[in-house]
Amino acid sequence: MWVTPEPLVSSVCRDPKDDKFIEAALAGRAPLLLPRDTDLTDLRKPFGVEIVTPRQFLSRLPRQVRRQLT
Repeated sequence: MWVTPEPLVSSVCRDPKDDKFIEAALAGRAPLLLPRDTDLTDLRKPFGVEIVTPRQFLSRLPRQVRRQLT
């Protein structure tokens, strides 16, 4: 899916360069964002977009599914 992000009114990330990921998630109506960057993972749930680390995401998957990934 290709989206055209709308710029945020004000920066929400410690690193303003990371705002583009929030903007893209909002434009694509993504329920979840999987960054490894702590500037993003510290935000938790801006604008309703849940932000979790890849490790947190994998821990939510059933064990049988996780085993298929390795």
